[in-house]
Amino acid sequence: METESYYLKLWELTGDMAIERISAAAHHVASLWDTAWVNAGNAAALDVALDGNAGEIADLQAAVAANATLETWLEASNATAADVIAIGLAADGSLAVFID
Repeated sequence: METESYYLKLWELTGDMAIERISAAAHHVASLWDTAWVNAGNAAALDVALDGNAGEIADLQAAVAANATLETWLEASNATAADVIAIGLAADGSLAVFID
């Protein structure tokens, strides 16, 4: 499938940059909201909101870390994203990657 291979190659070439930029953008937006919230006198409410979403924040951090792990594994295996046919999570929490 030509479109699929294009997007896989695009991700292979720009994935790290995209993750860095999305992470930086999320941090900047969070800083903006935090500053506005604190300046409005509602810092305690922000802390409650962050605590209430700690699981989602941890999941996002784990996803970013898993992508870095996958990139490292692909490099060590002399493989590319286009070679990956399936990805799973092993019982020990490690990535199970199947390549063609």
